[in-house]
Amino acid sequence: MKNHYTLLLVLAFLVPISVLAQNDLEVTVLQPTGTPTTVGTFEKVELGLQLTATIDADVQKYFNGEKGLNPFNPNHIDVEAVLTGPSGVTRIVHGFYYRDFKINDEVWEEVPTDHHWRVRFALNQPGAWEVNVRVTAKGHPVLKTKTVKVIGENRGNNGYVIKGKAGNNTDRYLRFSGSNKTFFAVGENLAWVSEFKLKPNDLGTFTQWMKELSDNGGNFFRLGMVPWGMGIEWEKLGDYNNRMPHAWQLDQVVNQAEDMGLYMNFVIDWHDIFTPGWPSDWAKNPYLLGIDGVKEPIDFFRNTTAHDFYQRRLRYVVARWGYSTSLGVIELLNEMDHAVHGYNDGGVNTQIANKWFKTMSAYLKTELGMQERPVGVSLAGKTRKMIDKKVFPYADISLLHDYGDQSQQNYEKRYIKIRKLLGDKSTYNHPIVYNEVGAGIFPTLDYCSDITLHNAIWSTAMMGCFGTGMNWWWENAVHPQGYYTNYKAVNAFMKDEQLSQHPYNAQEWSGKGYSKYDQANFETFSLVRDDKERAIGWAHNVSYFWGNMGEINSCLQQVIRGKNGKHVDAKDNTDYTKNIKVGKVKPLSGEIFKLKGLHGGFFSKHKYKITWHATRGDGGHLSQYDEVKKTNCWGTAKFTVPPTNDQHPDYGFKVEKIK
Repeated sequence: MKNHYTLLLVLAFLVPISVLAQNDLEVTVLQPTGTPTTVGTFEKVELGLQLTATIDADVQKYFNGEKGLNPFNPNHIDVEAVLTGPSGVTRIVHGFYYRDFKINDEVWEEVPTDHHWRVRFALNQPGAWEVNVRVTAKGHPVLKTKTVKVIGENRGNNGYVIKGKAGNNTDRYLRFSGSNKTFFAVGENLAWVSEFKLKPNDLGTFTQWMKELSDNGGNFFRLGMVPWGMGIEWEKLGDYNNRMPHAWQLDQVVNQAEDMGLYMNFVIDWHDIFTPGWPSDWAKNPYLLGIDGVKEPIDFFRNTTAHDFYQRRLRYVVARWGYSTSLGVIELLNEMDHAVHGYNDGGVNTQIANKWFKTMSAYLKTELGMQERPVGVSLAGKTRKMIDKKVFPYADISLLHDYGDQSQQNYEKRYIKIRKLLGDKSTYNHPIVYNEVGAGIFPTLDYCSDITLHNAIWSTAMMGCFGTGMNWWWENAVHPQGYYTNYKAVNAFMKDEQLSQHPYNAQEWSGKGYSKYDQANFETFSLVRDDKERAIGWAHNVSYFWGNMGEINSCLQQVIRGKNGKHVDAKDNTDYTKNIKVGKVKPLSGEIFKLKGLHGGFFSKHKYKITWHATRGDGGHLSQYDEVKKTNCWGTAKFTVPPTNDQHPDYGFKVEKIK
């Protein structure tokens, strides 16, 4: 009896201790506010956690250079939240270490917080959700929170940008997970503010650029997590503490992007950190300095320790920003063929780099819950090698770069490259975009005139890409010169086009009586729907090209004549027109273009109406040029292009079958 009593007494003490140990983790719903916790689907929920004083002390020891717990190493502290949806399906998100800041007198000033640990997520369906958080800290008891209840409501959010799964060429276009509407990307690069060091007041500049983009019809921009920008890992491998102001600054950018309806091409790493010569080059790379087995750039891609540190960084990135709908496309590495020596040779280094990409992409999708989010890398090399190297076939998206100054750049370089990719079985249904384009003359042409930007965004929109070509010279030309106004008309033209709902195919260029491009007066790029009922496109007077505009643009005149303006280095003696055919702008009237792929047949009575649209300003329908034409037996219609002049060198067009 005595032993029995002793056992009961022990149990009486043990039970409450056990209960306390399982529920002594305090959690606060920081966003949204209000009770009960109600939030729109795909909107941010943020929880704040207070860990124990002993865990906090061990974290501080680490920061002091003593033996402690690194809060950025999940092997030291692992914060995991299990979300259970209304159907009973669960998913896991991870917590992250956080420091709060504000900008005060051009410096980051830390703001004290009780919640250095955060969990962020978004609900992907309406209904009642339960959230349970568990913390495992090395050398400490496991901590758990009480269940947090969150109610999701459908408030019309489009959701995440995802790739289609129809198995046909509608998958070339991205769509929204919530509404299933087409996401057609219109935008540019906004990769960073300074090429040397991020500054607190850079946030104001970045906000202004985003606003100018959004106010003028843009919905997409490319941002790089570079060491000289908002990157979080550089000075010390696996330790992001001194980069917490950078992460806070990126928080603000992500929040503003959501508010402005902008989506990001989010680049994790830039090729420059693997090459010499930049302020942040290979010699300063923390993977080189911090891992014994890493001696040259290719080791980053094959060393398992390097893989582990990189996956830790991916986990932190997804934990902090993965909830956001503004993360449209994830680009693991910019220009892999420049980061990896010998990549274009298709040899051993190519295989190593491609295996690395597959491993990291799979980690994002299977371990970090980013299954539907498009993941890829960009390449700057030749198209045939892009296919042969097999990096694009197992990526979700194909990201291309192309710079050039020729009048036929958009057709003979960009369109033909796209056609080759779409003509290959392994990449046939891939979403493709030129996420770097621009004039090759740094950055003189895009400073002097918006003509190369304008022609690039309209032509690439009609090549079968999921968006317009993204100009690179954002801080040198597009924003200082106000050229972002070009996005408004193309957005107005494309916004109601549901390209992800019906198969469209890019059509070969065709002009009246011309067998070669350099003989043509105008060029057309068009997309024809598979059911032959509809087409959209762009027609452009090819003489409206920078090399012919010296008489109407004094800045370009300096370039053409070899005289240097303030935008060009005074020591620059380059002959920019060496391979350029220089002439004059040639107004045209009554030109005919042929649109193929429509309904035909003998004694064809199929009628089609063409409407023409302005490509500048707010865009809009130019009804005075509407025209109805019959197709011939081969399904070809001949339409008259409106007059082209200084005010209207090009037009968008839409063709619809008359029922």
